[in-house]
Parts: sequence; C-alpha cells; structure tokens
Amino acid sequence: MALTEYNIFAVGSNQPVSHVNGMHAVLVTGEAMKTGYGAALRWDLANGWDNGNDHGMFAYNEPNIPNYTPHPTFYHLYYFQKYTGDILLNSTMTGASGFVIIPTAFQSCQVATTIINTAKIQKVVRLNIRNFKFGDRYYTYTLTGSSNVDFSRKVFVNDIGNSLEAGGPDNYESIKANSSLINDEVRIKIPPLSVTYVLVEPGNKELIINQDIVGINDIPAIDSICISPNPSNGQFSIFNIPDGIDKIEILNISGMIIYTEAVSGITYYGGTKGTRLEPGIYFVLLKGKGIKFVKRLVIN
Repeated sequence: MALTEYNIFAVGSNQPVSHVNGMHAVLVTGEAMKTGYGAALRWDLANGWDNGNDHGMFAYNEPNIPNYTPHPTFYHLYYFQKYTGDILLNSTMTGASGFVIIPTAFQSCQVATTIINTAKIQKVVRLNIRNFKFGDRYYTYTLTGSSNVDFSRKVFVNDIGNSLEAGGPDNYESIKANSSLINDEVRIKIPPLSVTYVLVEPGNKELIINQDIVGINDIPAIDSICISPNPSNGQFSIFNIPDGIDKIEILNISGMIIYTEAVSGITYYGGTKGTRLEPGIYFVLLKGKGIKFVKRLVIN
C-alpha cells in the first residue's frame, strides 16, 4: 500500500504554506507508518504562490520571497526524518487530549519520539519508556510558528528563525539541539501548536514509571539490546542485556566463532579484548540457559 500524494486541503488563509501544514505532514507520515504504508509521497516540491494556496514544499513566485525558499513543511519533515529511528514502538497516552506521539528506537541504541501539540495551549508531557536504560541526557528540537498566528508562514527551530516574511532558519543543519539532564524523569514543556522531536541517549539508569501523562512501552528484548558504537573499531559496549545471558560469542559472516567471553549484568564493556577483527560484518550471539539473541556488528 502507498499513499501516492497528500497535502492539507484547506485554503484561503495561507494554510498550505503554514507551520500548521508542517505539523500536518508529520501527523500524516506518522499515521502512515503506524498503518503500515510502504510510502507516503508529498505533493509537491514547487508549485506556485496562488495567494497563499501554494501546496509546494518550496516557494515559487511568492512575493518578497526568493524562489525555492523552504516552506515550514520542509523543516518539519527534515527534523522528523532526523529523529525517527528504525523501529516503530507501541505507545499509550493518558491525561489531557490534544497531542500525538510517534515513538521509535534506533539500531544505534537511542530511543526517540515526536510529540505534536495540536492545541493552542502549552502542554507538559512526561515520557515513561519501559525496558530501556537511560543515559545522562536527552536532546530536543522544538518547531513553532509565530505567536498567536493560526497559520504562521514562519517556522522557528529552537526559537531560531529568519529575517524574511516566511520560511525558517537558513542554518537549520547546524542548529544545535537543546540538551537536558535526566534525573528521575523526562518531563518536557510542549508549546502551543508545535512539534518537539526528542532523542534519549542510552545508558544504565532507570526512570520512575507512572501513568500520569505518556507511556512508551513494549520494546521487545531483542530490540532493546544495543551495541555502541556500531560500526566499531573493535571496542564497544552492549547495553540492556536481558536476564539470564551469561556468555557472548562473535561469529564471522561464515558462522565461525572467533571470540567468546563470559558476561554478567545488563551491560558489557570492552569489545574483543586482545582479538583484532578485520573490517566487515559480524554477528554477536548472546547466550544463556535456553535463550539466545543475535545482533549485527560492523567493524570498520
């Protein structure tokens, strides 16, 4: 199944060229992922101003705006792609209505979520992420429109915009994410009509879980196991090792065991101690009594 083209339908008040259309693009893409669509294609790249009814992702013949200046939708899809992982997670939400979450996990160990606040008031969201060990920090990009404007032609990335009448920051690729320390929870203020993209680093910390606001759960054991860094030069760590695992084996592409070591606990540090691996693809086999898991490892 594929969604061959989509865009916002409403016209007459700059809706297609607005920050809200960027939010809409994220919502549609997220729903397509959850539903299992193989593709969701945006209509279109450059269309024409048409008094603000322009469905193009980039400006064309727009008064006082250089051709091919990105509309807000471009920025939303850029950060959504940047902060969307390889694995779509199940989720539940409790508390106030008016927001949507799209949680994912990366093969490189991080957990991420996109939080869309469709209400015109600020929300405070607490993330409960089960079966995942946290590091010290989480990182966010928050995209907002002009204050008190329903269909803002401008978009701000972590409060950074541009000097034009429309569009977003020229330096969007180099804007640094906001960094926050993790204590015993991840609690985030979400501005009105905004999207916040969140990335949580892995580690050894557990958070207090409650049902107050948002829960992200059901990460399968195999998906919660993380090897980092991956690709590696031979030194790496394995996080979130399930209970019962007491040994790791490293196999080459032919299935030959070339390294083995006993392990204990939820984290393994060190990599292939004293054994040099040639660049290539390997398989890490985590074994215990009656259980085993296999993860891919790339040596560069």
